[in-house]
Amino acid sequence: MAGTIIHDCWPPYLALEAVEHGLCNAHLLRELQAIIDHDKEPWAADMKDLLSDALTLTQIAHDQGKPAVSPEQAHQIHQRFDACCDQAIKFHEGLPPLARPTKTGKRGRPKRRTGHNLARRMQTHKAAILLFFDDLNVPFTNNEAERDLRMTKVRQKVSGSFRTETGAENYCILRTVVETARKQSWDVLRALSTSPVQLVRELNTLHQIQLDSVAG
Repeated sequence: MAGTIIHDCWPPYLALEAVEHGLCNAHLLRELQAIIDHDKEPWAADMKDLLSDALTLTQIAHDQGKPAVSPEQAHQIHQRFDACCDQAIKFHEGLPPLARPTKTGKRGRPKRRTGHNLARRMQTHKAAILLFFDDLNVPFTNNEAERDLRMTKVRQKVSGSFRTETGAENYCILRTVVETARKQSWDVLRALSTSPVQLVRELNTLHQIQLDSVAG
C-alpha cells in the first residue's frame, strides 16, 4: 500500500489502486442530516449518533495515548453499524417502488430512494467509513485537505486561471511550502527562503521523532 486517501466516494477515487480508501465522514454526516430533515427516516439519526460516538471513542483513545479503542468498544460499534444498515434497507424494501416515468419508456432496475442508496453505499463501504475508528492514524474527514485547496480555488475563481503551466506549478509549490510551514509552526518567511532539501530533512527528522515517541 502506498498510503491512505480520504475522499467522498467519487467513483474515480475508488478506482485508484495500491492505496487504502477511507471515506470522509463529514460528507456522510451531511447526507444523513438531509435524510433526517427531509425524509424523517429513523435509521439515519441512529447512524449519525453511531458515527459521533465512534469519533468520541477515538478522541478518548488519542487523549489517553492508546493505540486503539478496546475490542469491546470496536465490536459494539461494528454491530451497531450493521444493524443501522439492515434497518434502513429493510425499511426501504418494505416501501412501494417509486413510480417509473411513463414518457421515457426506459427499462431496467427501478429507481431507489435517496435514503436507500445511501444505506446500501454505507453497507458496501463499511470498512472505508470506519477506517478512522479501526486505525487511529486515519482522520475522520478530509476537511483538512479541502481547506488546503480552498485558497487555490479562490485564486482560480478571482483570476480566471494561470497564463502558463509554469506559473501554476510555481504557485502550487509556494502554497505547499506555506501550508506545511503553518502546520509545523515554522516561520513562513524562513521556510520560503530555505532550500527544499533542508525543509525535507527537517520534516523527516520530525517524522522520525513522532515515530519514536509512538514506539516508546
